[in-house]
Amino acid sequence: MLKKISKLYLTYYIILNILIINISNFLVIKHVISYFLYSRFLLYLLIGNIIVIIINLIQKRKTNKLNYYDIIVILLIVFAIISTIFSIYQTVALYGYKFRFEGLSSILYYITIFYLSSYIDDKKDKKKIAYTIIITGVIQAVYGFLQMSKSPLVETIYHNGILWAIGFTENPNFFGTYMLMSLLYTYGLLLEEKKKEIKLILGLLSIILLIGLYISNTLSCVVGLLIAFILIVIYSLKYKKKKELLFISLSIPIMLFLTSSVEYTTLVSDIIKTKNETVEITKGDLNNSYGTRRVWIWKESLKIAPKYFLTGAGLDNFPYAFEGGPLISKYGIIDKAHNELLQILITEGLFCLLTYIVLYATTVIKGLKNLFKKKEILILLPVIGYLVQAQFNISSIEVAPIFYISLGLLIERNKSNKKKS
Repeated sequence: MLKKISKLYLTYYIILNILIINISNFLVIKHVISYFLYSRFLLYLLIGNIIVIIINLIQKRKTNKLNYYDIIVILLIVFAIISTIFSIYQTVALYGYKFRFEGLSSILYYITIFYLSSYIDDKKDKKKIAYTIIITGVIQAVYGFLQMSKSPLVETIYHNGILWAIGFTENPNFFGTYMLMSLLYTYGLLLEEKKKEIKLILGLLSIILLIGLYISNTLSCVVGLLIAFILIVIYSLKYKKKKELLFISLSIPIMLFLTSSVEYTTLVSDIIKTKNETVEITKGDLNNSYGTRRVWIWKESLKIAPKYFLTGAGLDNFPYAFEGGPLISKYGIIDKAHNELLQILITEGLFCLLTYIVLYATTVIKGLKNLFKKKEILILLPVIGYLVQAQFNISSIEVAPIFYISLGLLIERNKSNKKKS
């Protein structure tokens, strides 16, 4: 009985975190609280995580032994602290760069919420968390659609004369990432669900989220969707989910055509442009303007990377890592590397980057094993989708916690401990 209560409170604690993040984001875009104040909420959530971790360790002190993932978590915390100590600007490392706020408290929050999520191994509990992410995603998708429709019910957002759909986030790229993860959770449930009525509801929700993804105009998330789709095809063919595969296969291009035809997305032209750029790159033409100047940012970042191999420039200190001042585009200061792995390399160093890569690789491999052995794809899809888009996007405090929760859910720590016992 006590174990059931323990699992239950942990599941609902994770759900509470997801709700707090979404509500806080909504309050930010409604100008009720500042983005800085929201970032401070993460500090209080971090304190909550630490308290829950201590309670969890006390309850499991007899069975819970130091394992592989504990060592990973410890290393990530140590590297984050070292990066802060040896940072260019310690204040920035502690609290984060302005308008980003991914300082030490935010990074430690990600790590601790990942750690806590790793203790949830019951499939029903995972589904509760998945449905929470889906529901919050659908609400944001509807809100984003109203923004594109210039509805008087929501605030219309323009950036350099372009109408933006941002949901409850600060940027269409972050909104697109949330849509991608929510959508892939929906697809995962759709593939695993047996009841036709629930499948129908999930199908409708996936359409809403797909529209949300497209109106975000985030090409990196479309790439993430396509890579995840490969896993969907493999899973569907292996376990004879032909109807589900047909629905997903048709809905992806059809909804792209519809949203494009009413001029709610520019993704079709973006895809064509990227294809042409890719062809030129294969010919040896590595123009700095390619990938909305991401290629230039990556090239300049790699030049300075060796200087920060040991400890990094400091958490969120990317703009200060360049001699002679930060990188500047026509839109302003470049404050992120637009590649999460490259961002970690510059700000936290090579050893921290390798630890993250090992964590991602081993967790994804575990997810792939679950796909083939247990017919489970629910949690793997959003993790794969996020990791793919992260190679062209930046981490944000609005969405990153959802990813680390998903990453933790793939581990199934309790089941591993039982096997050892």
